[in-house]
Amino acid sequence: MPTKGQPLSLETEELTRHKLTVKEFAGSRAAQERLIQEWKHEIEGIVKKACPLDFFPQEFVVVSWQQLQVILAREGFPKRYEHWRFGQAFESQKVKDTYGLGHVYELVINTDPCVAYLLDSNSVQETRTVMAHVYFHNIFFKHNPYFAATDRRMLNKMGEHADRIKRYQEEHGPQEVERFLDLCLSLDNLIDIHSVALRRARDEVIVRSSLERQTIEPIRPARFDVPEYLDRYVNPPDVVKAQVERDTREREKRLKLNPPEPEQDILLFLMKYAPLEPWQQDILSMIRDESYYFAPQRMTKIMNEGWASYWHSKLMTEHLLPLHPCETVDYCDFNAGILRPWGNTINPYRFGVRLLRDIEDRWDKGKFGPDWESCRDMEQRRKWDKKLGLGLEEVIRAMLTHNDLTFIYHYLTPDFCAENKLHVNRVDSDGEAHVSSEDFEKVRAMITRSLTNMGQPMLSVINANHANRGELVVLHNFDGQALDMEYAKATCKNLKELWTRPVHVLTQNEKGEKLALHYAGNGFSVDKLAGEFLSYLPAE
Repeated sequence: MPTKGQPLSLETEELTRHKLTVKEFAGSRAAQERLIQEWKHEIEGIVKKACPLDFFPQEFVVVSWQQLQVILAREGFPKRYEHWRFGQAFESQKVKDTYGLGHVYELVINTDPCVAYLLDSNSVQETRTVMAHVYFHNIFFKHNPYFAATDRRMLNKMGEHADRIKRYQEEHGPQEVERFLDLCLSLDNLIDIHSVALRRARDEVIVRSSLERQTIEPIRPARFDVPEYLDRYVNPPDVVKAQVERDTREREKRLKLNPPEPEQDILLFLMKYAPLEPWQQDILSMIRDESYYFAPQRMTKIMNEGWASYWHSKLMTEHLLPLHPCETVDYCDFNAGILRPWGNTINPYRFGVRLLRDIEDRWDKGKFGPDWESCRDMEQRRKWDKKLGLGLEEVIRAMLTHNDLTFIYHYLTPDFCAENKLHVNRVDSDGEAHVSSEDFEKVRAMITRSLTNMGQPMLSVINANHANRGELVVLHNFDGQALDMEYAKATCKNLKELWTRPVHVLTQNEKGEKLALHYAGNGFSVDKLAGEFLSYLPAE
């Protein structure tokens, strides 16, 4: 290899170009940026030919390792408000990089234009692979429905948030603002992640004045769709009437409460009804906006990384590596490192790309539908190939339709689980993990449970004036997994700080015992659910 500053001959360049870092290969930062623009033009042309979907304009920014650490600590945005958690994230990432506990090759932001940061210490081959990978994150951001409502101007908006919070720090003191930020950030997952795409029943209520009755849609009973001559037998009039009366009574009871329907967007509820100063309300609104911005990325981590890995592999092996065959071995080693197993946790790159390739193979060969499901001859299943060639179409349809939860529930199969050795772990008293089950239904249930509501407990405000004392009642939608009491205690404490009156959380434990968690002036307490709180539980 030539010494630093020595020009490369064509022969030397061909053999060593992919091993050099971008900084070594190009030299100055201006030369690096020109080189990236050349590769961008080449890769962008291949992406347009290979994939039928368009993308946002793509911008690449070359940064040093130290610069990327700062941007990573700020969750991908160069300008953020001042807070100790960013310093904590910076030190954590620094330790990981220093001791080889994790390496970040790029960072891409969901904006228009789409911005990606590239490390100047990545090799030429790594950088070209990463650039191909970035284009398909870009496509995912533009076309996946869960990103449709995100603010594409967030790069500027984060800067605006930083400026506003800095002004509040100057007006009210940095310690007071930081204390309030800590409260808001501890509750930033209490949002309704689907509210941007759904019209909730509460939206039908129109409050005209305090003297007018609220206008609401009439109760529509559930009915079986059957021929008219069978209707009175399948949908007995007395049963339908009783159902309407029961639902009407339940709704009348709910309309007397605030909120009239369970409110999962607790941050929004606090913004509207908690006794906050205007500056506090503004800060809470900023934290809520940022939570909604990041939510789709957490909801689609497996799909997003799998989609980008699926396509960068296609581009590298079918288009880019044939032009530079000396990169092949190094590319395979680099790609294998990205897709390696992560011990007892799921590697989203590996899981996502393998499931997409499984979908491609199944739809290419027709391994779906009633005929395939009913076939029990293992030899026939092994040789099954209807040569439909629908694989790529189905892969794209999956990206255009699903998030991680629905993607896995819809496409995960027993064959895939067996081939990839997916199983349920049991952790013993010493902290050691052991395989407890390889049953498909249990494996799928474990994965989908960890993805439901981004793996967070689902909480809803059901009454903000309990016992006519202004106390807040929150219901935990129990899904088989009990609340962590330490986290629950901290959440109740911080909700009480914002609400200023006692807070009650209704939940249950693994044994099925219904509990009420309370945080009032005398601290935290847990009781068995009884008395006035029982009326809040939904009818079983």
